[in-house]
Order: sequence, then C-alpha cells, then structure tokens
Amino acid sequence: MFDEIDLNKVHRYSIKHRKSKESIDNFPEIIEKTKVLSLIKSFPNVLKVKEFLELINIIRNAKKSGKPLIIGFGAHIIKTGCSQYFINLIRKGIVDCMVTNGASPIHDVEIALIGKTSEYVDEALPRGEFGFAREPIQHIAKALNIGSELGLGYGEAIGRYVADNLQIFTYHEYSIFYAAYVAKVPLTVHSAIGTEIIFQHPEIEGKVVGELSTRDFRIFANKLLSLGDGGVFVNFGSAVIVPEVFLKALSIAKNLAQIRNYYTANFDMYYHYRPAVNIIKRPTQDSGKGFYFIGHHEIMVPLFYYAVVEALCDEG
Repeated sequence: MFDEIDLNKVHRYSIKHRKSKESIDNFPEIIEKTKVLSLIKSFPNVLKVKEFLELINIIRNAKKSGKPLIIGFGAHIIKTGCSQYFINLIRKGIVDCMVTNGASPIHDVEIALIGKTSEYVDEALPRGEFGFAREPIQHIAKALNIGSELGLGYGEAIGRYVADNLQIFTYHEYSIFYAAYVAKVPLTVHSAIGTEIIFQHPEIEGKVVGELSTRDFRIFANKLLSLGDGGVFVNFGSAVIVPEVFLKALSIAKNLAQIRNYYTANFDMYYHYRPAVNIIKRPTQDSGKGFYFIGHHEIMVPLFYYAVVEALCDEG
C-alpha cells in the first residue's frame, strides 16, 4: 500500500472572502418576443447560415412529433450566465434532458449561494488557495450523501438539496439544477475523479460521487432510447466529457433498441476532435445528420435559444 495525502490538513477559507470573476449582475435579461430567427433568415442562405436554419427546423419538427431535444453543456456555459437560456428552455418544456460534466454543479452551487462564481486561478494557485473555498463543497457533499440515501442521481441530488434549502441559496432562481429538479427534467452529471475541485476537500467520498454519477449515466442512456426517428442531441462547450459520455451511452441504447435517423450538433469556440468524431461523425454515419458550429458561447447560445423559441412559438 502507498501513502495517501491527508486532506483533513488542508487550509480552507470562506467563499465570502474570495474574489470571483463572474456575477449574476452580468447575466442576461431574457426577453420574450424577438425576431432573431427572422433576422437570421435575412442572412445569405449558404454554408453555416443554411445549416443553422436547417437545425432549427429539425428541432421544430422534433418537438412537433414528440421527439426529444437533449442538450449537453460544459461548465463555461454556467459561468458566463448562458445557463439562463437553458433554464428558460426547461421552464417552457422545450428541453427533455440535459447532460454536463462535474464542474457545472460547483459553479451552479456557488451562484445559487452567493450570486458569483469563477475564481482567479492564476492569483490563487501560487498561494495554495485555488479550489479551497469551503462552503460550496460542504453543501455539495451533503447533497450527494442525501442523494445516496435516497437513490438519486448526481444532478437530481444537487437540485433537490437547493430546493430544500432555499433560505441558504438566496439566488436559487439562477440555478439550472434547481430549475431542472422543479420541472422534473433529468440533468445528469458525469464526474471525472481528480478533475474537479471537490476532490481537494475531505468531505467528498469517491464512492458516493461514483455511485451517483454512475446512476446518472444510466439515466442518460435510458433517455437516449427515445432519440431515434427525429430526436436531437446538441452539445455546447464540453470538449471531452460530454462527447465521450454521449458515445458510450448511445452505444448502450443502440445495443438495446433500433435507434436511427436522429440528429446531432456541436457548438464550441474551437474545432475539437472528440465532439467532431463522437457527436457528429460516428453517431450519424449510417443515418441522420450532424452539425458543427464555431462561435463564442455568449453569442451562439442566445442565438440558438431565441431561434428555437421563435420557431416553436410560430408553430404553436
């Protein structure tokens, strides 16, 4: 046996004393009526404009036919406030399932707790303070332990904990996990041990994280059983975890059912190998179609949101 580091000895501090890069003060004010889709339709109907409009039409047809819209996202979506658009999609009943990585609950809990998130890593790391704000991780640990007792998945455990402690989470209306829990929409979390700051804290039990994240993987795979014949999976900003999780969960679903003729899309700031291969190329090689869009999330997510909502409102 090898020696382990003793996390009970780490020095922590209150998040109340931490500087944060992002605040709800900069989060978007979402408006109900827009002509964004109409504006995009006035653009040259070529290349990515043509593909974007095709994807929006596919999503409109999917919802009209009762097929799911499933959205994956990375934690950057939460930090920039773009999660507020997805919260609205949840509340409007447009999105049927969401999937994310293990960093997202951390930022979400911080926002719900203090209305701020995202520390200055370059400043904190030399002092040995990066990732050691105490309260958010203590709350996450409590949420996961309760979730383990109740047989919940990671995402549902976080949402339920926020809902049960609204007096603590003053800014819960900005929490996507809370919104998903209230709307009974699965929001699954797929943790990678050692990549998230929760593992720097003594309260976190690997067996509990693994149990709930594994349960979420099975929940997500089960949702993919309904993807065929017109369903849509769209990923925003997760370059590694969500593409890998999607491919494995899809393989399970295909093993159990005939799943073909679905659509996938990836939105990111750069072209990445895993989303291109594991979301766009491999899953649609025998049927359906995949789309890849490059652009900053704080621009592309609002465009996507308003275009989808406008398309569905016109339909309804």
